[in-house]
Amino acid sequence: MAGGNWPRLEHLDLSSNRLNAGAITQLTQYAWTWRLLDLEVHDNPDMDVIAVQKLASGRLLFLRGLGISGGFMLNWFIEEVASAWTRLQSVYLDCDYCPAHDISFAGVWPKLKNLQIKTREPSRRGILAKPVRLELSEAEWPNLQSLDLSYSHLDSAGFSQLALGEWPLLSRLDVSHLPFSEDKFKPEHYAVFALGSWPRLTDLCLSHNGMDDECAAKLISADWPKLRILDLSYNDIGATGSASVAQGKWPDMEHLCLHGNNLECMCPCCILQEGF
Repeated sequence: MAGGNWPRLEHLDLSSNRLNAGAITQLTQYAWTWRLLDLEVHDNPDMDVIAVQKLASGRLLFLRGLGISGGFMLNWFIEEVASAWTRLQSVYLDCDYCPAHDISFAGVWPKLKNLQIKTREPSRRGILAKPVRLELSEAEWPNLQSLDLSYSHLDSAGFSQLALGEWPLLSRLDVSHLPFSEDKFKPEHYAVFALGSWPRLTDLCLSHNGMDDECAAKLISADWPKLRILDLSYNDIGATGSASVAQGKWPDMEHLCLHGNNLECMCPCCILQEGF
């Protein structure tokens, strides 16, 4: 790629390769990379701390979109590297997490519109698998539109605190596939979550979270007037819970998914008492 002369190149996708620190160093030397707007280097198994540091020290001053993954710790990335890219609007992170302390996103990426975080348990022996505390409520993201925290190992306290996030433009929220064995989400966590003030929320996914009838009932107090899609699949919701969901004040509802739950009776009066 050294001979490339692409003065108008804006998007570069190098995902699913074998990039290492040496390759990243070479990449950042090319003049045409300095004008990149979007860079995808996720799913490169050889990406390590050094490779990410090399990438952050490059002249990617105009970068608006970044997709990156590797065996580095999420807390290290946020504290040491994330501030290098102030113009980022779209971020995809797939990395290990460190349960030693809370991970704060305060002051990071003020122009952010789309964020996706997936965390893996470190493979080193002796590290206990624990949910991770993501401090997102203090993040100042006035332009945030899409937040995907599925498979993020978010703990129950962090889940509840999402309601404190002041994201007036948020339209899509995915908090599915969260841990509920060691840190089981309880009705009170969903009660606080339902307080989230997201007037433009249209798409909400809460699948694979171990929700029972009591948890589902807490959602009906939510004030999400534009909600159109609600995914509650693969939980533990029965007829009572689904009847509670049917009482939610969501006049624009178009798609409700209850696939893979504990519904037995198909009588409308049991499943959708009020109807949408």
